[in-house]
Amino acid sequence: MKRLIVNADDLGVGESRNAGIFDAIEAGSVTSVSILPNGPALEDALRGIHALHLKNVSFGVHFNISEGKPIASAARCILGPDGCFRGKRRAQSLLLCRENSELEKEIRKELSAQIMLIRDAGVQVDHLDGHQHVHILPAVVRAAAEAAKMH
Repeated sequence: MKRLIVNADDLGVGESRNAGIFDAIEAGSVTSVSILPNGPALEDALRGIHALHLKNVSFGVHFNISEGKPIASAARCILGPDGCFRGKRRAQSLLLCRENSELEKEIRKELSAQIMLIRDAGVQVDHLDGHQHVHILPAVVRAAAEAAKMH
């Protein structure tokens, strides 16, 4: 038997995107959703998830260290001077770095905080992926694999 998984990323980015994703779930088109833990509409997304009584949708963490504010406290390497992540291009440049233990430590801490935020909200997390594909960049790969194994 073959199974098609259709995943919708960025649940939590905005209320209109959330509504579209929930409409696609209700229509049976979407079977998997990745939640942006630091998204501005996360609370709306969580309310929508808890209102679902469907067992055929899986939820994951859409790990974000390129946009918005962090979940974990105090980080030097991955944040800009405004206390927010650096933006897509600057973050991707930074995350191409290899063997920077301070950077990897901050990534591990932030990734764990994002996973725990979603789990603590009562959502069973069954997958992990990266916003703007950060999970495949050298500075993140090891932390993402460890977090997936641990959580």
